[in-house]
Amino acid sequence: MLTREAMLRLVREPANPHDKRAVAVYIGLHKLGYLPRVGNTAAYLMDGGHTLFACITRLRESRNPWGWVKMEVLLEQKT
Repeated sequence: MLTREAMLRLVREPANPHDKRAVAVYIGLHKLGYLPRVGNTAAYLMDGGHTLFACITRLRESRNPWGWVKMEVLLEQKT
């Protein structure tokens, strides 16, 4: 179930035939979709060995499905 502040898992898909920089977004075992292709720097960070995750910051119904979920992509800080 999608809820505000739910944690999302980001999975790099370099073999994706549609986008070599694809990053899939999961909640549990369910794939919600992908990070937008335009401006996707997450793939470069993940390829560089950084761990990224995401958190839902807003949910709302909209005619445009791209507006349903707003999330923040966060970089795990190494200690």
